[in-house]
Amino acid sequence: MSGSSATSPAISFASVQFDAQGVPESTHYDDIYFSRDDGVAESKYVFLQQNGLPERWQNLKPGQVFHIAETGFGTGLNFLLTAAAFLHALALQKAPAANATACNKKAPAANALALQMLHYTSFEKSPLRRQDLERALSHWAHIPELRELSATLLRHYPMQLSGQHRLHLHPNITLDLIFADVLTALPDWAANHADSVDAWYLDGFAPSKNPDMWQPELYRGIARSMRAGATLATFTATGHVRRGLQQAGIHMQKVPGFGSKREMLRGYQQKLAQPQSRNPFLKQSASSRPQTLCIIGDGIAAASLLWALRDYPGNITLLQPSQGWATGASGNPQGAVYPLLQANWTRTSEFYSHAFLYAQRLYTELAPQAVNFSGVLELATGSDANRRIRKLLALGAYPQTLVQGATQQQASTIAGIALPAPALYYPNAGWVQPTELVASIAEQALAYRQQHGLTTEVKSATQVVAIEKTALLWTVTNTTGSSDAFNQLVLANGAQLADLLPQATIPIRPVRGQITQLNVEPNSELAQLRTVVCHKGYITPATKTGDQATLCIGATFDKTRSSNDYIAADDDANLQQLCDELGYTVDASAIAASRASVRATTPDHLPVIGQVPWVRTRYNAESVAENVAETYTNLWVLSGLGARGFTSAPLCAEALASQIMQRPNPLSASLAAALAADRFVQKAILRKQDPLSLR
Repeated sequence: MSGSSATSPAISFASVQFDAQGVPESTHYDDIYFSRDDGVAESKYVFLQQNGLPERWQNLKPGQVFHIAETGFGTGLNFLLTAAAFLHALALQKAPAANATACNKKAPAANALALQMLHYTSFEKSPLRRQDLERALSHWAHIPELRELSATLLRHYPMQLSGQHRLHLHPNITLDLIFADVLTALPDWAANHADSVDAWYLDGFAPSKNPDMWQPELYRGIARSMRAGATLATFTATGHVRRGLQQAGIHMQKVPGFGSKREMLRGYQQKLAQPQSRNPFLKQSASSRPQTLCIIGDGIAAASLLWALRDYPGNITLLQPSQGWATGASGNPQGAVYPLLQANWTRTSEFYSHAFLYAQRLYTELAPQAVNFSGVLELATGSDANRRIRKLLALGAYPQTLVQGATQQQASTIAGIALPAPALYYPNAGWVQPTELVASIAEQALAYRQQHGLTTEVKSATQVVAIEKTALLWTVTNTTGSSDAFNQLVLANGAQLADLLPQATIPIRPVRGQITQLNVEPNSELAQLRTVVCHKGYITPATKTGDQATLCIGATFDKTRSSNDYIAADDDANLQQLCDELGYTVDASAIAASRASVRATTPDHLPVIGQVPWVRTRYNAESVAENVAETYTNLWVLSGLGARGFTSAPLCAEALASQIMQRPNPLSASLAAALAADRFVQKAILRKQDPLSLR
């Protein structure tokens, strides 16, 4: 997939100096990040008070999300004060609810109130370095409610990579930190977040210091994103800012400024914006707010989705085709987690970079015992791989913490064994224990839902053979002939997806892969491997138990078979590839076990998420009006994860959950379109091809 919502992965750090009071100042804009007099009081007055906060949070319903967007994250002070105020407001609401419940009075349960969410989106063109941010936040170390939140922010602060970083800093608070020029990123973001923002903080350096930001396109993007009745506040009272916001459709007024500042601006959205579809061929089916939801699957896609939907207010039923978790393509003993980076900064590179970072954060938080982020080496063992790696490194734009070059000697030192070629080195990537990881994510999602009084049922050994739309429900029939009906249905069942789709509108292609487990002597060279090494296949570090060491090699890539049956020749192929690519010869007698599974792949190597598309008729060249793709209401898909499911599944699940629950999306509009389930139908129509013959 060519193109990207950003032109480069590179971003520039802010150039900062600190004065004698410890106040940070931008040397580029010649302006301070917060007031020397009382930065906390100013931020509270300008942004919280003028947006009616925290009073507006008193009317939030259980499960409701309050969305704030901001220009200029800076030191994060506005965010930290808002997060602290939100948590304080929640605490005030929980106390009377708990007391009323104890007295048998009718009141919202405390655990239901806990489901109220703050979603905070902030754009930052030049983020502070971590050490500068830490120094700036130490200015507020004497304020207890900011101290813990500051530590959490620093712990999750992302690397220097352009794009949207979704950070879950608290069960009730999500931060989308977008490292990009807001004028470049906002149109793409607003196209996927029209009518979603409840309050805007228009911050950043003063218009006289940073005139490039304060432009009509900024005001139009802000107006498009605001709900009816949404508010806005900014420290400036500059005339062209007020007029620009008014021309964008926002009612503006001057109010007294903070301290010595005479005036500032606040405003509100007078009418609901009408977002225009970016795709003339897709008519989105109207979405209802159903109560029951069913997920079909048992792998990393299903478990990640269950976690992403952990606060879904209705009942969830999960149908596992076999007994237990990770019985299909997610069930190998070891799996690598690292991004797919192309030589140029494409949407594929952008998606997999952020998917990897999101997965790494999630796995480290939920299942640290099942992950080992000790690095991944991608060897340049062939001419194509060597050319791609040289081109990628020549781009020179990726953060060193994401990927860096390694000479043959450096790669060998990193790996702990002799390697035959230079490599790309992903220092924060690594490998996971899939079965334990999948089970841990799912179990914590189930525990969260139980704790908050939400119903979830897991049905094992339930092989679904058919789905059917009946009135407003989806009926699911299993091999025993029994059926259940649900308001929403999600197909997260990998390569089996095609067997259940009403139409062949998503070209999921099964690819069989077989891995081989080898027993090696604990003192042997291969047993000393410290990182995953990828070539045409891969090899993982050994897991050691007593005097036994076992590692994995693989995997075959067979497009002609779709069964899980063991094939002896595939073990031979894996052993031969280990010899050809890395120069290590291992006898077949060392084979401890083998495992085959079928991956679900797509023609463009990107996952598929969203509502399942359908078309009324075959392509009709004579009647353009008939060539319209619609979607099956409340029939969703999460599939096509290919060989990088453990890298892509968590972010895909978060994006799909945001669609199902109508919450802010972790993807820009262009990235969401690149992964949309309808993209193949759209392309077929544009190319005057039959959209019903995609499979």
